[in-house]
Amino acid sequence: VTDAEVGDAFGVASFGSVTKNSVGCVWEVGSSVGPSVSFSWYRGSPIEREATGSDRIGRPPEWIEIDGQRAFVGSIPDQLCEIGVQYGDDFFHWSVTVGLNEGFADTCEVAMKLAELTASRTQQ
Repeated sequence: VTDAEVGDAFGVASFGSVTKNSVGCVWEVGSSVGPSVSFSWYRGSPIEREATGSDRIGRPPEWIEIDGQRAFVGSIPDQLCEIGVQYGDDFFHWSVTVGLNEGFADTCEVAMKLAELTASRTQQ
């Protein structure tokens, strides 16, 4: 997924900071307390552990399917949404937050767009 595609999904022209490394990517608007989007691909890690962690911190997972793959959504309405999508022993994870900004974007709409885009490009 390109920086421009993340910006389009989130509704911003550009991000103030983009961090990319071997673990994933983080796009931030302004500072660390501003809106942000993060992506990670976990190799050989059970998606259930991530979903359980989400539940423990107040984001009960809802199990869904994306592009034929098992997935979960965890959210705090109007603040944060995360989506994990399983591929065999691996899974990818999108997290979208508005930080301290209210009414910035529908975090679950953004996360779903990005998860569906990623799934459509994933090779199994």
